[in-house]
Amino acid sequence: MSIHDIFADFQQEFSSRLSQADYILADTRIPWVSLYDHLSLTAGIAVAMTKELLLRGRNPNGICGLDLSEDELRALTCLCGFLHDIGKACLGETKYRNHVQQGIEYTQWWLESKNVKNSLQSIILNTVGRHHLREGPQTTLEEVICLADSYASAGDRPELSKASTISELVQITSETLNLEQSLFSADKPLCLLLGDTDAVKEYVYETSMLPGIRGASEILQYLEEKVQGLFREYLAEQCLIYCGGGGFLAIVPASEAEEWRKRIETLYLKETRTAAITVVISKPFGYMDIGRGLMPYDDEQLRELVGDGVAADLLFSHFEALLQGRVKRKNFGEVVAKLTSQLQQAKRQKEEAPFFETLPIYRRCHSCGKRASAKQDRVRVEWLCDICYEKRNHGREGRRVFTERFIEWAKANKDIEIPQKNHEGKPRFPEDLDALADNEGRIAFLYADGNNMGDLLQLMPSPASYRHFSQVLHSATRDALFSAFWNVFGEACLKDPHRPLPFEIIALGGDDLVAIVPASCGWALAVQVLEGFEEYAGVQKLEYELNERLKDALLKAAHLSLSAGLAIADAKYPVRFLFDLAEGLLREAKRLARTTQSGTLCHLWLRAPVITESAKILMDELYKREERYLTARPYTKDQAKELFGIAQELLMLPPSQRKSLAESVEKGIHVSLNYALYQAARINKDRQEKIIETFEKLGTFMCKNSKQESLKKFWFWQEDDQDKGWQTALLDALELIELGATKVDYGGKFMICRLRIDMQFHLLSGVHITGEQGKLWVDKALMVDWHHGEHPIVPATALKGWLRESAERLLRGLGINACGGSNAMTICGTCAVCDLFGSPKKRSSLRFQDAVLSDALTDIRMNASLSRYRKTTYEERLFSAEIAWHNALNAKVLGFFTSEIDVKKAAALLWFAAKAGFAIGTARSRGLGWLELAEFQAQLDNTMLSYDEMTNMITKLALQKEVDK
Repeated sequence: MSIHDIFADFQQEFSSRLSQADYILADTRIPWVSLYDHLSLTAGIAVAMTKELLLRGRNPNGICGLDLSEDELRALTCLCGFLHDIGKACLGETKYRNHVQQGIEYTQWWLESKNVKNSLQSIILNTVGRHHLREGPQTTLEEVICLADSYASAGDRPELSKASTISELVQITSETLNLEQSLFSADKPLCLLLGDTDAVKEYVYETSMLPGIRGASEILQYLEEKVQGLFREYLAEQCLIYCGGGGFLAIVPASEAEEWRKRIETLYLKETRTAAITVVISKPFGYMDIGRGLMPYDDEQLRELVGDGVAADLLFSHFEALLQGRVKRKNFGEVVAKLTSQLQQAKRQKEEAPFFETLPIYRRCHSCGKRASAKQDRVRVEWLCDICYEKRNHGREGRRVFTERFIEWAKANKDIEIPQKNHEGKPRFPEDLDALADNEGRIAFLYADGNNMGDLLQLMPSPASYRHFSQVLHSATRDALFSAFWNVFGEACLKDPHRPLPFEIIALGGDDLVAIVPASCGWALAVQVLEGFEEYAGVQKLEYELNERLKDALLKAAHLSLSAGLAIADAKYPVRFLFDLAEGLLREAKRLARTTQSGTLCHLWLRAPVITESAKILMDELYKREERYLTARPYTKDQAKELFGIAQELLMLPPSQRKSLAESVEKGIHVSLNYALYQAARINKDRQEKIIETFEKLGTFMCKNSKQESLKKFWFWQEDDQDKGWQTALLDALELIELGATKVDYGGKFMICRLRIDMQFHLLSGVHITGEQGKLWVDKALMVDWHHGEHPIVPATALKGWLRESAERLLRGLGINACGGSNAMTICGTCAVCDLFGSPKKRSSLRFQDAVLSDALTDIRMNASLSRYRKTTYEERLFSAEIAWHNALNAKVLGFFTSEIDVKKAAALLWFAAKAGFAIGTARSRGLGWLELAEFQAQLDNTMLSYDEMTNMITKLALQKEVDK
């Protein structure tokens, strides 16, 4: 059995169990570092040290006593690093005194079960038995494991942090430093490598097409996996302290650090060609740097550091701005903080960036509009540059990493299988932003990020603590988002193979996430994410550990939370600007989080396109008036939940009164209060008390920066102690109602009903609908499908218009009011037809599909233009038209509604409209496009609607008209 196979078996049998057993500690004196974090980091550091020795001229035989290849030596070192403290896992949580002997016995039993004997078994057992200096490591491999063990926990060891003078430090660290000196002489062995992707926003959001955005996100995710693969191939994956969210932190051999930097930068440029990555290298570091940070190491010299002017400011920002006292700052986190500053400086000083010259004679890419087009996207018949073409292909055909992880999460946590493909065998991802939009065509763009996480990361005393902190944040963010999806959309919606998944995850890594969902679901989803993150068990445990570890040194108690920016706009709004807006809203939310120590949310609904990308400027323009502010956002997590409840209570007011109330707020404080009192006085006593209580809640629930005695007196207005003057949350609550957010059951499920209609018509004659493409010898060519450009079609717009016209005639024949949809000026927006088919003010709930006439026969018909007024033909108006002949026309319609009654009304009206129509397309008076309905199937979710149900619904509509009369 090869060393690689032995290590693979260990990973399979132990890694998952150890990583989940966070109650098993690496050291009982350090209750915040799990055994797995320590073992994994020890293994990674040991591999990096072994590689450094090889680069300095040592050979595998001299290191371990066996003639191994370099790959085998790395695998052996990694295995020994994992096994050195395995006895603690056998003994349990507290009885670690005999863990070395227990580890030897357990390792021997495990190796013998794998038929590993003789010299290899002896080498592994000796590294387990001699991984402490007091046991006297003898071979180079034993010394490497011993030193790596000290490195991995240096910053966490209490005896090292308590040393306050040089003499005490020398006394405590002398043996470890002597071992380091004997292995690597005066040259420190390791370097830190820190990387962060450049211009992620420009790369991902340079197009508004969802496949391109998704593809760019998937490529960046793929590159993170490639970085992990590089470490697996050339070092060990355990050398990565973290990798995700567009960045990484790793430990590498000092002699190979520059080569690693070039390798990773080349990888990103080769794969993306535009999205580079900045990688910086720390100075070589050793045991004292991990344990005590940057020089000076001792407390005496640290206290003597003083300065005036700028020097004093720098000392304060480095030490006192984060902690009371400087001693707690001296650890591994200080090294990472310097490296982070070095990274930011390197980004600012970059002199070159990827650039593609585009001459004026070149045709520009239809997606980005910047680079020269090179390939045609045959799906959308657009010319794209190579980069956009690759991103769009990844978005359509590549992996769905985040979707796959959500499906795995649902299986592991809910024991539910969510189908990845629909009933036609195609992936269940939204094809475009329109597929994600709600009934009004709006989407919600959610951008959430951790509060003050960077500062807290800088306080991590060791690489193991750093890794632990990063992994908890990643797991908590992912779990919060996935739980929110489950709660908001519900099991039925997520499992239904007939509908696409109602979300798109653009980014999910570290402590930040970006997702797009229907606008009506945005508020509930954002609040659930904020709440789920804080309630995650790992976050609560980590928060406790931080406060216990730093105790009185913290300026204020640590609280781990997220802030979120929620931008809502039409699906056609450019996603790049939507991201900028959400980013600005996130900054406003974070500003509140600094004072409240809680999760916060700031949202904005763009009702019309705007030029500015600044959320602050836009909110001031929309809501700031003289001495008053017409909104109270941003909100804390608890306030956002309460505002949702208040919005549900305001539903008792009719829509007309809610609209008038919103208009009165614009006119001033006293006008709005008087109008609210007037409306409350008009309703019955029971509802009157309820609405008055609701108005009072609007004032009292906003307790931040407020004068408490004025809240009840002025109902939903309160005076802000800052620069906003008087402010109110009434408009925000009314806006949630208008958005449809109250139709989403908070903590329950997304209340949506799906309608699917399949219609088949017998074509009694040829059909013609003029297309956009020209054809030789034909004046009016047929409309053809845009996928292949071959088959004649009846486009979705023609089907919708024809059914609308037929529905208008039907309803008017029943005496029910229906406007004329042929002219935009005559569309009322309020009748039953407008409710179903849409109007300029309201998007239709129906989604029509093109009816493709596959294998249709075509011929050319000659026609002459007729004057309807003179009843004669026009001179010189002879033209040719292409006619399609087919025996049947199949049409499909999808609809999404918020109640079953609405679904049944829509199905009934479409059925009667399809039965009443007699011809479709052009030249109907000349005998073209004649048809009759042969089959009509309507499904409410997965239940077929009967003809009797649809007939009864039409009868109810007619009877309701008589009642209204």
